[in-house]
Amino acid sequence: MMKHIGVGRSTSQISEIEGKSQTMVMKWLKKFDLKTKHKKISGGFDPSIYRKYGKKYSSYLLLPWESIQKYYDGGLSCRQLNDKFKLNNAKLNWATKNGLLKRRTLKESIQLAKDLGKFENRHHSVSTKKKLSNLIKNRIELGQHKGFPHRKKFEMSYPERFFSLMLKNNNIEYEFDKHVGKYWIDFAIKNKMIALEIDGSQHKLIERKRSDDTKDKFLIENGWKVYRIPWKSINSESGKLYIKNEIDKFLEFCK
Repeated sequence: MMKHIGVGRSTSQISEIEGKSQTMVMKWLKKFDLKTKHKKISGGFDPSIYRKYGKKYSSYLLLPWESIQKYYDGGLSCRQLNDKFKLNNAKLNWATKNGLLKRRTLKESIQLAKDLGKFENRHHSVSTKKKLSNLIKNRIELGQHKGFPHRKKFEMSYPERFFSLMLKNNNIEYEFDKHVGKYWIDFAIKNKMIALEIDGSQHKLIERKRSDDTKDKFLIENGWKVYRIPWKSINSESGKLYIKNEIDKFLEFCK
């Protein structure tokens, strides 16, 4: 066990700590620069630093963190810092936790990547897109496709919020984004087995229409009645009138 030595003792006394030579202690005194949570104590090395961090982590303090910070701020990644200064993620995480290294936020990292041009030309070629599309189609035909990610992790779109409020105002119980087979129903009215789908402009595309037809066929075969409402902006009088008529038709369909 290391005995406490008060601040202000000579270096010869400090060198007795853990049997370290005076040369080693002098080296530590020159290289320790505790500008963050720990104060640099005049008159000698503070043994509490060693007691707090131990031999392993006290050695981390000897690393040139000011230089590391400059290179990091200059655009080097953590992996590049590891290669340049012979570090590892454990040391970087320790330095970040103890205030010796200020890391970038996710937003700052994305902006830096854009500034460095790392997002340029990162698009699939036409041939690759076709290969991926054919791969997904084949998996769907073979029944191996597990469906697309659940949309509940995202916020409702404005049309979905609009019709959600409409259903609540008319006391119609529903389940949003109900999973049926490998498909998702926008608003599933289970007591009447009605699948209400709100279609945006993307549903006018030929490929999307084919996909919707396949989905509708599956739902109908499983006892659902599919009702689709093409969305139209309500910023105009014609749009408001159109949506009002569609709501009236749907409410009549639900009776």
